[in-house]
Amino acid sequence: MDGQGRVTAFNRQAGLLSSLEPGQALGKPAEEALRGIPGGAEILRRVLNGGSPVPGREVRAGGRVLALSGTPIPNPGGATAGAELLILDQTELSRLRDEVALRDRLAALGEMSAQVAHDLRNPLAALQGWIEMARRKMPGDPPGSPLDRAGAEVQVLAGIVSDFLDFARPR
Repeated sequence: MDGQGRVTAFNRQAGLLSSLEPGQALGKPAEEALRGIPGGAEILRRVLNGGSPVPGREVRAGGRVLALSGTPIPNPGGATAGAELLILDQTELSRLRDEVALRDRLAALGEMSAQVAHDLRNPLAALQGWIEMARRKMPGDPPGSPLDRAGAEVQVLAGIVSDFLDFARPR
């Protein structure tokens, strides 16, 4: 972009992002030529007004993740004569970062699940022990009694905890 905010160079990739042919963008105001690239014209204006680079900023455009940064273009005397917008497609990198973050969260969930299952297993074992002790003290307790049903339910819970631990175990 020149010092008046008009596009002086426009590559094919910028054209794909803005839906303009490179030739159509030349001479147009940056706001018009970069309409499909959110924040692009603003970065160029900041470079022109401040005369210093504007570091990368991530934006989303047309399903893509783009990193935008601006750099001043000096004239022979060192003053800012224009600005350049660097556009890096970070879509794949962003997808990979999201995938790693999801794997980290799933790993943490697996560790937490294993800890919860272990924490449940100990009281269940104690409860089963108390039920067995009560059965010995009540030798005439008929099958299907509340004590038998409680013991069976503890076994069901213990099985669920074991299945949960098997599921949470790293493979």
